[in-house]
This record gives sequence, structure tokens and C-alpha cells, in this order.
Amino acid sequence: MNADINIRVTDHAIARYKERIDDSLSDEEIKKELLGIYKSGKKTKLRECVFEKNATEYIFENKNAAILVIIKYAIKGKKRKYYGGVIVTCLGDSTTRKWYKEQANKTYARAGYIL
Repeated sequence: MNADINIRVTDHAIARYKERIDDSLSDEEIKKELLGIYKSGKKTKLRECVFEKNATEYIFENKNAAILVIIKYAIKGKKRKYYGGVIVTCLGDSTTRKWYKEQANKTYARAGYIL
């Protein structure tokens, strides 16, 4: 995946970071922290995003927190060209991440998709 792609941070991700990790930081500091997790954190592919075309959900995590990122791509021949993404939410610690994964699995199952 191209490290130079444009990544946007949602207000929701900033609010969840304040709620789950540290509410003493400014919004700009939190944005830098979330982008730092994206750039240097461990990447795990969650699944193809069913509700948005040509997008994949990833979880990036470091020792303090995990974030959910949806990355958009275009298909050229047999290759994917990644061009942008959104940090959707801050999942917090590993307990919150496990809860999110269970909820996402239920949502996808209700929508009729096999996981």
C-alpha cells in the first residue's frame, strides 16, 4: 500500500480518542497521534468494505491504541491503486477492539454476508 496516500481523520475518531485514551490533548495533537498510529502501527486487514465499493477496512494498532481505517482504491488491470483513506474511529485498547470486531461481524451477518 502506498504510504503517500491522502488520509483524512474524522471528528468522530478525535472524539473517541478523547473518550477512550486521553482527553487532555488538543484536536491537532490527537490528529497527529492518529496519523502516527496509521504510519507506524501494525496493520491488520479486517475485510473488504461491503457497504462501500472499492474499499478495504484495516485496523492499525500500536501499544496504546487501535484505529479503524477505510482505504479506497481503484482497480487497474489486476492491480489495486490506493488513493485515499479515512480514519473512521479510535477503537481504544484491545478490549474495545475485540468488542468492535464482534459487533461488526454481527452487522455483516445480519446483512447476509458470509464472514
